[in-house]
Amino acid sequence: MRDHNTPCQDIDLMYYWMKGEEVVPVAILEITRRDDIGCDPPPSYFQAILDRYHNGSQAVVAKWVARRLGAPVYIVVFCSSMARMWLWNLTDPKDWKEVTPNEYLKWIKHLFNVSQQQQPAGEDVFHAVDRGAVERQINYVKLMDGMF
Repeated sequence: MRDHNTPCQDIDLMYYWMKGEEVVPVAILEITRRDDIGCDPPPSYFQAILDRYHNGSQAVVAKWVARRLGAPVYIVVFCSSMARMWLWNLTDPKDWKEVTPNEYLKWIKHLFNVSQQQQPAGEDVFHAVDRGAVERQINYVKLMDGMF
């Protein structure tokens, strides 16, 4: 059952690079935190996340935004210690993928590379994604999560 009575939806994070003055979307992320207490979630935990996204309008809106921007959308679950993370592709769903922080960084760099390869040769592109930037973005999301 979708809740259409609340016409407001946040998008947690958008990775992008700049081509001159143009914003080129790379990926849309919906981020959720798993408390470290028992940070070995059972399959039912991940199913509950998917149910929450699909029973409300959150998945519909996130996919709608991603389609219009021409970027994939993912759910990212992370333990508050940042020791473990799980990825779910909302654009092309298959399975949850567990990644380490270093694998997450490689994944983000891969998304940037794919996005840049789709651009005409000779365009000015943003090449650097550093671990500090990723951690700052996730810490921002953690801060916002704690406020609501």
